[in-house]
Amino acid sequence: MLSYNFFLIKSSPLRQIPIRTMLFIASIIYLDMYDLAMYVGYSVYLSPVLLPPMALYSAFLFFSATFVASQFSKVVGYFWFNLLEDSYSQKHAVRAPVLIGLCYLILALQPTYNQVGIFAAYLFILIRMIQGFAFGFELAFVIRYANAQEQTKSRRYMFYFIIFAGEVGILVSVFVNRLFISQGFSLVIYDYICRLQFLMGFCFIVLSYVFIERKINLKVYSNHFTRLNFLYSLKRDGFYILCRSAILCFNVTLIIMIIFRMPNLSHLGMGWSHQLINQTVLHTTVIAFLGTNFIRVIETKFKPRDIMFFFYASGVVICIFWIYLDLVFTEYRLWIYIVAFFYGAFIRLYPLVMYTVADFHCHNRLSGRYLGSFLSYNLFGSLTLLALDVAHYQVHSYHDNIALYILIIAALIGIISLHLYTKRFQK
Repeated sequence: MLSYNFFLIKSSPLRQIPIRTMLFIASIIYLDMYDLAMYVGYSVYLSPVLLPPMALYSAFLFFSATFVASQFSKVVGYFWFNLLEDSYSQKHAVRAPVLIGLCYLILALQPTYNQVGIFAAYLFILIRMIQGFAFGFELAFVIRYANAQEQTKSRRYMFYFIIFAGEVGILVSVFVNRLFISQGFSLVIYDYICRLQFLMGFCFIVLSYVFIERKINLKVYSNHFTRLNFLYSLKRDGFYILCRSAILCFNVTLIIMIIFRMPNLSHLGMGWSHQLINQTVLHTTVIAFLGTNFIRVIETKFKPRDIMFFFYASGVVICIFWIYLDLVFTEYRLWIYIVAFFYGAFIRLYPLVMYTVADFHCHNRLSGRYLGSFLSYNLFGSLTLLALDVAHYQVHSYHDNIALYILIIAALIGIISLHLYTKRFQK
């Protein structure tokens, strides 16, 4: 999907937009997704520093619950910005990056459990929620700012650019943190590594504000993108936004399970060695690549929409088969490889289907498309993570079927939503 979006924007009319404007839009999207990937995948390694001695199941549950709180705060911040008076929201949007950077600085200097006790965990939760709200506020400002550019024809490509910036953030975050974890550093060393990343987030915000945000005209607002316009978009395109978000749920679930959680869950929960995990990560990468190219081969012979329906249905059948035979207890790695193939397939299928459906009559395609992705990652993604950790906490085992049930639910939601979406918006 990264390469797909890259080739879409490579020859797009986005070149007509000033480079500083594009960097301003990309920077906050990149930082948001970098932060999301780092937290979902690797925050549990901070548990010995922030939390009192507790079982790993409890530590996973604490960080997933904190993630849900911060992501819901982000959604509140996004809608809060759009529902404020326009002059007020524009004035306070400039302060949101300052708040984000301040939260990063506090996280970098945060006291440990040995220093202040349980208040270290309370402070972590509070800062994450405040930062989530500020991120949502700033993201809403960035999307409205992107909408207000004069080049109307470029707004369709602006969505591809925004998604591309987020994908780069995820890729860099996963690569950097996986590189450090695979070295076998102690948890104390990794605590310093996380603090360094928080400090780099603070520096990133400061540099972005000094060299980019202060040098562009943030008052480039169109009267067509106001609070009333946002409310009208929700009323007119609410079904459209909900369907796009639901269709992406299956893909988000695969990303959380394979990219974010599988390495650390296998290491901390199942006792896999770093060598075995690195081999498994390499194999899943190759298999995901094969899944993507398999779609490339068959997309010329079958309709992409029909292929997506087939993969949704196949996912349901395979999960039911796995549950019925209790294969998750004996064939865990095989299940990882099958899910990796599906992940690779949907990397190609999602843009292939969703970027070609005719939705020109929608009131605001850029806001609608982005809000669909935003809600899928921040609401469904966070609840998926919480459901996984609640189930692990209840049964005190990581060899359970909760991931399979979640995939079944996400696939069924995808089937229904894709049918309704294409029926309404297909040419």
